[in-house]
Amino acid sequence: MQEASFKAAPEPNITDWLIRRAHRRYGLPYVPRNADVAAAWAALGASGYAIDKGVNDGTGVCQMDILSKLNLASGFWNKADGKISSPAEPLCLEFASWGSLNAAAPAVKAVAEHVDVLGQKSSIPQTFSYDLVNTAREVLAQLSIPMLLNFSAAFSASTLSAAKINATADQFVQLLTDMESLLATDTAFMLGPWLASARKLGGNASDCTDTQIKGDIGNCANFMEWNAKAQLTTWYPVIGSAAAPQVQQGGRDHDYARKQWSGLLADVHIPRARLFQRQALQNAAAGQPFNDTAAKAGYALQSFKWQTDFGNHYPTEPKGDAVAISAALRKKYARFFSSC
Repeated sequence: MQEASFKAAPEPNITDWLIRRAHRRYGLPYVPRNADVAAAWAALGASGYAIDKGVNDGTGVCQMDILSKLNLASGFWNKADGKISSPAEPLCLEFASWGSLNAAAPAVKAVAEHVDVLGQKSSIPQTFSYDLVNTAREVLAQLSIPMLLNFSAAFSASTLSAAKINATADQFVQLLTDMESLLATDTAFMLGPWLASARKLGGNASDCTDTQIKGDIGNCANFMEWNAKAQLTTWYPVIGSAAAPQVQQGGRDHDYARKQWSGLLADVHIPRARLFQRQALQNAAAGQPFNDTAAKAGYALQSFKWQTDFGNHYPTEPKGDAVAISAALRKKYARFFSSC
């Protein structure tokens, strides 16, 4: 779209344009073209980039209120019987693209080792890392839908089974934990830089008061971090105190941004899943139905504590090998895509 104003005519072949663009992004020569890069972007062009899903994250990664918000059309959805079962065709193409990008990594690395970027030689271009992590993230995010639905069915059943609650919760949390490790390998998917930039805006000022939380805030760096954390989770900051946290607007806008970011999964979404698991197990032991009110109260307290834990304890530099982690996770979860 950015190039369109400078073109004399529409691109005759969008797929070819995507493949050429990818070669430029990765520092690869286009002649001869890399077969794995070409296969990856032909598949992405026919799947993820050909679907208008809007801006909402319709997966189960960053939400528990799932019934009205999940986007099933291109994920694990069988059009024939209208049920969640095997991956739909677009998701199969994305899964194939993920494999092709993994396969392209050695060639991209070989070129990167001879290219200076800002005076330093990198093992892999950040452009390639971003595309690899982003593709893997999307596939795993789609897989989170049936896993979350299984978990929610277990804690919403008329008769709660501790065994089913634990099995489905553990599977769901394991997926989010694996995503956390993947997302930590690229700064574009990390919470730390977002909070660092927010704190910088606060500077050394200390007049950020009247926040409606116990003891107030005052410190403007902390105030900006508080707002930055709220935007990603409850939208309106949680006010009050740890003894009486108050989610504003009745929690109407919780899960507002739904960013799939390292740090956010580890300290917000995974703990919330465990909170729901503990609540369900407590109710199962008492022979009671799931207490949704108690679970939401627990999440309000969890949100208050997280939003007011100031200082940005999150890294701003990536951790781990994106290529190695991506390859290991694709192998680990390939069984869910065996029908592709």
